[in-house]
Parts: sequence; C-alpha cells; structure tokens
Amino acid sequence: NARYHFDLTFGALKRWFIAQCYDSLAVGILWLIALLILRVPLAPFWAFLAAAFQFIPNFGPILGLIGP
Repeated sequence: NARYHFDLTFGALKRWFIAQCYDSLAVGILWLIALLILRVPLAPFWAFLAAAFQFIPNFGPILGLIGP
C-alpha cells in the first residue's frame, strides 16, 4: 500500500518537473527572441535567468523582470 502511494507521488512529481522544464524552455526562448529584437545587452543571460526563475512559484516571473 505504501509502495503504491510512493509510486503515484513520484510519478506525479516527475511529470510536473518535466512539464516545468518545457515551460521554462519556452519562456527562455521567447525571452531571448524578444530581448534580441529589443537589442538588450546580455540578452542570452537575461533569457536564461528568466527561464531559471520559472521554477519559483508566484515570484519567479516577477524576479525575471528586474534585470532587463
């Protein structure tokens, strides 16, 4: 019984993490395109930072806006 709950929880967390990685990748790519169009200095760095901040719920996207 405990093994079933562990497998269920681990599976759900694994699927959440994979979805979160795809979301961060999409955000990073879109940020990079937009920042390159706007000619912001260090655009790849800011895009990477925005993608990394996507993992922080609620405050991550706001933190990503501070730099550029």
